[in-house]
Amino acid sequence: MKINYVFLQCVSIVISFFVFNAFGAYGFRPRQPINAQVSPEKATSDAATTSLSILLKGRPVAGQGEKTVTGKMPSPLEAFFKASYHNDGSAEYEVFHDQALTQPAGFKITQEPPRKQVAGQEFPVIYKQNWDVAGLKSTITITLLDSKGKQVQLATNTTSADQSTTEGKIDFTNDIGRGSYSMRTPDGKVTNGEIKDLILTDALAGTWEGVDADKRFTLKISGLDVNWIERGTAATSPGATFTRSVRLKVLDGKLLIERANDNAALTFAGFKPQSLRDAILATQPKASFIVFTRDGDQLLAEWNGLSARKKPDGTLDQVIQPGAKPKGYTFKRL
Repeated sequence: MKINYVFLQCVSIVISFFVFNAFGAYGFRPRQPINAQVSPEKATSDAATTSLSILLKGRPVAGQGEKTVTGKMPSPLEAFFKASYHNDGSAEYEVFHDQALTQPAGFKITQEPPRKQVAGQEFPVIYKQNWDVAGLKSTITITLLDSKGKQVQLATNTTSADQSTTEGKIDFTNDIGRGSYSMRTPDGKVTNGEIKDLILTDALAGTWEGVDADKRFTLKISGLDVNWIERGTAATSPGATFTRSVRLKVLDGKLLIERANDNAALTFAGFKPQSLRDAILATQPKASFIVFTRDGDQLLAEWNGLSARKKPDGTLDQVIQPGAKPKGYTFKRL
């Protein structure tokens, strides 16, 4: 299991939701690079995400020896970094304005050695980081409850320069997070909010291919966008492929993608002639869909497609809507 996927995005979420107080409908503030002209206060989640990506390339675990890495942050970020990893699993990370690493950019992270919650057991394991970002001081605690990252707990406490505080907690199960936050201003005003159906997209990013002999479905996931590719079978459109761009959603604690059963989809699915497709369309068929959860480098899924019965003369008798006959399906990460 690539724990980095889960660990990285958990901390990115902290920056987006808590450190920069970017709440409300999951809207993030405009992204701006760190450079000599832009103050560190205006740096947002791009810098944080890039920094964490570099910090975690060596995996946040003990036993890797001592190592220091320096370099330029990817475009468009006009900044440089220094990351130091230690044998006990601790690390330090700092961003600078200049290549000589003499002008701090106000972005520093220290990571404590990982700590086992129960002596002698590999999991749960707790990672704690202390952030000092443009005057914001934040403590971030991430608890991984299993080796596959199926259950993760995140907690954060942030204090800004004006002594406003933000506390938040998110529990992730199967890459879907729910939690709450509380913000308190120096004059005592408190704002509470709820976070729900937050998807850990970094854990899902990449290409997933069906393990069946036909390799019927392939999913290419980037963020919440999914390129859903279907290969034709002997019963549908042999040798052809059908592609739709869809969005990841949440349904009853599982991840969901769906696509409309329009004329193009019905044609590819092998419904013919056109008069049969027209009859199906007249029933306003529901969208076909796949629901799934991630299990390490597999997706355990159910395919819910549309089917139809015909009368002896070939005309439509009955449409069997998606969801009536789910079929188990498994994907592997390529």
